[in-house]
Amino acid sequence: MVMYLRIIYIFLISLFIDACSDSQADKLDSKSIKEQMDERKIHRVKPADILNQTATTGKLIINKINKKYIENIKDQIQSKSFEESIKQCNINLPIKDSLQKYLMGKIKRLSLKGKLPPHLNKKEIEMWDAYRYNVENKIPIKENSQHLGDSLMLYTSGIIINDQVCLKCHGNIEKDISINNFKILKKSFPQMDSLVNYKMNDAIGIWSLLIDKKSIIKKIR
Repeated sequence: MVMYLRIIYIFLISLFIDACSDSQADKLDSKSIKEQMDERKIHRVKPADILNQTATTGKLIINKINKKYIENIKDQIQSKSFEESIKQCNINLPIKDSLQKYLMGKIKRLSLKGKLPPHLNKKEIEMWDAYRYNVENKIPIKENSQHLGDSLMLYTSGIIINDQVCLKCHGNIEKDISINNFKILKKSFPQMDSLVNYKMNDAIGIWSLLIDKKSIIKKIR
């Protein structure tokens, strides 16, 4: 009799465990299904919401790049010769690649002087012209967000000299840049004549961010 009761007890316990397991699996499955449905759900957002989110995302990206870029230049100047450190004067940092994946798009840095940069789309060329006109006529430049077809967003903003370290390459010759260092700059960057004699808070170029519209819409949730 005791053995019989023990068998029944074990059987009931196993049924209870199975029921709990099934319930837990159902919960996990329900959560997974809900996440997939949310992912596939059509988000009804207004064009203005997309523009606002593009501006928010653009600012975030530019701030991250600027911070890392300035840190990198300062580290190079402190640890290496001027000639070696200026070779790092670009935005091709690891963070750029990761941020481009985050945007599912492209990040470009364009000079406002000299020739029109290559490989720009029509809207980028229009914005480049507009920013350059404003700078030449001493009109304040502002950030801009706009739809670029059905699948892309374009975010642009000015590249402003906002750290003294920038003047070591882009400042006033003799005052901020020694004659010898300017010769080194010219050797590495033949177009350097158009990239000097700037001062703090001057606009030296523009940022152009091509952003996948779907990645923007997901951030509006």
